[in-house]
Amino acid sequence: MRLFEGSYSFPFSWEQAAKAFWLRYPNPYSNHVLSEDVISRKVHKDGKLYTTRILIKTNKIPGWAKRFYNAKNIAILEESVVDPNGHTITSYTKNISMKNLMDVEEKVILKESEENRKFVVAERKAWIISHIYGFINMIEKLGYERFKTNTHKANLGYEHVLINLYGTDLLEKKAIHSTKFEKTKEHIKDAAQHKKEQILDVAHQKKEKIKDAARETAKKAQEFTQPRNIQS
Repeated sequence: MRLFEGSYSFPFSWEQAAKAFWLRYPNPYSNHVLSEDVISRKVHKDGKLYTTRILIKTNKIPGWAKRFYNAKNIAILEESVVDPNGHTITSYTKNISMKNLMDVEEKVILKESEENRKFVVAERKAWIISHIYGFINMIEKLGYERFKTNTHKANLGYEHVLINLYGTDLLEKKAIHSTKFEKTKEHIKDAAQHKKEQILDVAHQKKEKIKDAARETAKKAQEFTQPRNIQS
């Protein structure tokens, strides 16, 4: 199994992102998405909107994988829950075709950023699993790389739709956010390096203590084994 994890921030409010969620397709980055159909949609007593959709996407695979699955398209099941009170959209997607080749399950939580309420963040996890003995690593690597590429396109496409809907000073806002992110990343990196140096230093000290103890033990052993002069 291969696990994909990632997050992407959008400089828009949750309300704007929630509206754009249903308008993601088509966009210039989604040529691989051929169609989307709503299977069911209803509001439960908890006030949340539950939707099930089927998406059809193109499926270009390398020649060696066509022995396992040779169809041109793939069907994806998407189930989503919109919580207007909690300001979250949680979606679950999984392939319902090509399952003899691999299973890909994805969970995305779209929510307000904890750092900046004017931003939303898409937190994404995906599990890629193949059960074809002898080809597991190759197939899971293929699925992982394909998923990573499509995720990048999905983020850019969603952002494109948001910009078209709401405009805003996106580039400036995102540049500021990116700068803060880079500073935070550098701070984390420096802290990690400092922690690593501390660990290495402690390990070195322990190693030296072990060496000293070993020398002392060897010295005592040598003294013990040396012949002693016994006076009669």
